[in-house]
Amino acid sequence: MQHGHPGIEIDTRLGVLTAVSVDIVEVSPAIPVEHTPISVTFSLTNNLKRPVSGTVQLSEATAFSRITNLAPRAVFNGTVQGRAPAAGPDVLLEIDFFDDEDLSSGEFPPPTASGTFRLAVSATYDLGIDSLMCKFRCSQIQPDSVIGGVLANVGDKPLGDPTDPTNTTGKQVNLGDVPTLQPIPLGIKFAAFTSLAGSSPPLDLAYTFTSQGGWDIVREILDVVSSAARGVLTIVYPQGSDAWKEIDQEVKKLHDQIYASCGRPVVVDHVGIPSDQLLALTSTTGVYSQQKEYIVPATQAYPCQTSDYFITFTITRTSFRP
Repeated sequence: MQHGHPGIEIDTRLGVLTAVSVDIVEVSPAIPVEHTPISVTFSLTNNLKRPVSGTVQLSEATAFSRITNLAPRAVFNGTVQGRAPAAGPDVLLEIDFFDDEDLSSGEFPPPTASGTFRLAVSATYDLGIDSLMCKFRCSQIQPDSVIGGVLANVGDKPLGDPTDPTNTTGKQVNLGDVPTLQPIPLGIKFAAFTSLAGSSPPLDLAYTFTSQGGWDIVREILDVVSSAARGVLTIVYPQGSDAWKEIDQEVKKLHDQIYASCGRPVVVDHVGIPSDQLLALTSTTGVYSQQKEYIVPATQAYPCQTSDYFITFTITRTSFRP
């Protein structure tokens, strides 16, 4: 009888390969969140001609499963606890068996047998609208008085207020007179959400800020942006696209209602991010932040002028681990 890899015996007389084998039967929950506890049901078969003793564990183990004197040709069914691997739509999960007899072969011996299993692992995120900055205001003679509104959805599910989950109507802010070249913290936060890359619906973000406008105008513009832009899935929204032209035309219909001291929308946009891009954007540090610029040409004569505003938003993968 010859010995090859630990736990494998080659019977040279019969030409038969016999070994200890371990297989993953089930993972619970079926779609875990990355780095959260999971339970793995496994089956270990002793094809050797001697009893085996050892341990079964996951790579990120929180508990071991101990096997003692498993008889030749016998099967052991058990469970082991650990943590889910990093998020992805098709992640390889490995479970290892370490035979006590093989542990004497070195300080860090390889596993006697391994079983693998592919599963989908989701991630959790939250969204914040961080700040607004005015580089050039609408009016040359007075500060812009700015109010705004923000809506966020994952598919058809609105993201509410983390401090008030029943509020799913978006966020409204009254910034008053806005100085130039001074970022204004907005502190807008939305409730956390779970997303599975390639399967979950996209994150949709729609926002508008107007100078010298009213809440009714903000709501109308938000409705236009969120409905006209639904299904557009780009991170940096191409304002020259046909979809943007449709939004722009509808927004212009509202201009007449808010013309007052050069009042008009200064920021109008929709941002759509598919679930696989959410994962990719946060894969390095767990955080993706973007600043977007909005230049709106003057639509009236003096004292109106072309405005230039910036919005910064951040997506944080709260389940991320470096």
